[in-house]
Amino acid sequence: MTSALKRLYLVQGLGSTHLVEASSQAQALQTVVKSVYTVKVASALEVGRLLTDGVKITQAAEQIPTEAAKL
Repeated sequence: MTSALKRLYLVQGLGSTHLVEASSQAQALQTVVKSVYTVKVASALEVGRLLTDGVKITQAAEQIPTEAAKL
């Protein structure tokens, strides 16, 4: 079994810069983001409270562009 080609990706944001060896942009980003953010399904109470506090709902992109799509 061969491993996927890995590259060095530059991940920047929130005042920090990271060089991440990964197989894809998504993998590189996930590696950095998971140490800063958490994700879970929001409960109905959390949704109500956040909407009341003025938090807007962000629509996710249907598909995250890949490097292959850019070629």
